[in-house]
Amino acid sequence: MRFWRGLAITMISALLGVSSAVVLSLELARRSPLASCAGRESVRFPGAIPLERRRPASAPNPGGAPRDWPIPMPSGAQSLEPMRCGIIAVSERRFGVLDIRVQTGAVMRAMDASFDAGDEAVERVVPAWARDMLVPWGWDGPWTLGQQSMRQLQATGWPWPAFASVASPQFIAFSGPAGWRPELGAFVSGSAPAGGGMPRFWPGRLLWVGFVGNASVFSATWLLVLLASRWLGRRWVRFGRARRNACPACGQTFGSARPAACPECGEPVLQPTAG
Repeated sequence: MRFWRGLAITMISALLGVSSAVVLSLELARRSPLASCAGRESVRFPGAIPLERRRPASAPNPGGAPRDWPIPMPSGAQSLEPMRCGIIAVSERRFGVLDIRVQTGAVMRAMDASFDAGDEAVERVVPAWARDMLVPWGWDGPWTLGQQSMRQLQATGWPWPAFASVASPQFIAFSGPAGWRPELGAFVSGSAPAGGGMPRFWPGRLLWVGFVGNASVFSATWLLVLLASRWLGRRWVRFGRARRNACPACGQTFGSARPAACPECGEPVLQPTAG
């Protein structure tokens, strides 16, 4: 009987743990609009692709960028060389929410003090599990130019990201990207928010490693809560029975007598101390 009772408690705690991980992640997604990601940017230049190189005809072109290189440059721009085609990444963390914005195919100076440059800098911002979602056309290039090369991932869950959505802007204004639309997931409100505010998205992908970790943490927490509640409940019942001069195990009342052991179940009865 004790085995089945323990098994039932374990299964209930596991079910509550999974439910808690799902509900918390979805509630965080429902309440959290895309972040502005205004922190310090990181940049890498894989292969140091020069502007003069022609883009392969097979390269993806979601942004409608020109196929022929070099790109028309304003007069005097050659003084900015060396110029390179790189990847920019920036992230923002809140409780249970991770936003990562990536722009590939960005033309910039190879050495710029406003960036944290290098592969390691970008890898700290963009974990391995997020790269295929943010850059489905290939993390190491070649990339397209234009607004559609920007994507933003939002992952929710605590203590690890468990669900993710991905969005891309329809255009980039001077104030930043706007007109976000889901690439992976769906609008929480069913459509883009009126007034141009940052949208909120339901997640479109389950991150198994983070989800299993979160469910394990919540399941262990629920197991401790259930075991502690059961222990406290039993102690409370035994205390109440003892006050009524009843057997603490089976509840058999003793009347005015106080035997050394319960005549019903044999449970020893605590005797009052003298004095």
